[in-house]
Amino acid sequence: MKHIFIINPAAGKYDRTEEFSGKIAAACASRGLDYAIHVSEKPGDCRDAARRAAEAGEEVRLYACGGDGTINEVFNGAVGQKNVSVSCYPCGSGNDFVKAFGGAELFLDIAKLITAPTRKLDLLKVGDRYSNNVVNFGFDTTVAITINKERDKTGHGGKNAYTKGVVTALIKSMNNRCTVIADGETLNPDGKLLLCTLANGQYVGGSFKCAPRSRSDDGLIDVCMIKPISRL
Repeated sequence: MKHIFIINPAAGKYDRTEEFSGKIAAACASRGLDYAIHVSEKPGDCRDAARRAAEAGEEVRLYACGGDGTINEVFNGAVGQKNVSVSCYPCGSGNDFVKAFGGAELFLDIAKLITAPTRKLDLLKVGDRYSNNVVNFGFDTTVAITINKERDKTGHGGKNAYTKGVVTALIKSMNNRCTVIADGETLNPDGKLLLCTLANGQYVGGSFKCAPRSRSDDGLIDVCMIKPISRL
């Protein structure tokens, strides 16, 4: 089996490519493993690298070295390929997805990742893309848009960006027009909501447990909807 580590140098607060490459080499070379390191250069590059590795046909394990966005890109590149397993070395600003599996600290030992057993997980399909964690409507969408704008300006996200996103949403996105239908039941007949989260994972925004009962391997989408409330 080949081991391919896909590093996103833009994840987290600073570029840790050199540090990660050293740890990867130490863990893999000493075991005589066939491995390679790919460093992304632009958005979508992690997805494309994962897809190329998957389409090569040999058995491969991909390691997403970055944050939630990096992990999502690697999933989107590997989805549907039976010769591929995906792991991660979480080093982003939120690391939300891995919180449902015990937290980032459990994924920071490369030697253990190499030998870890695999399990099948669900993905949410949205148009022609896949989400491994959550899909948001309403309030949380404004938060995410604000965070992305902040990341474009500063090069990284972080708690300050989340706080700015929440304040912006408190001003702009308290009453959103969207009708939610789940299993044939209309959850908000008036077509109004504060937010709605379709969940495969449990966490969003670095620390918010938006879907505490969600499981990523139960074949179900957890639908969590909150109707409009006051700012207070």
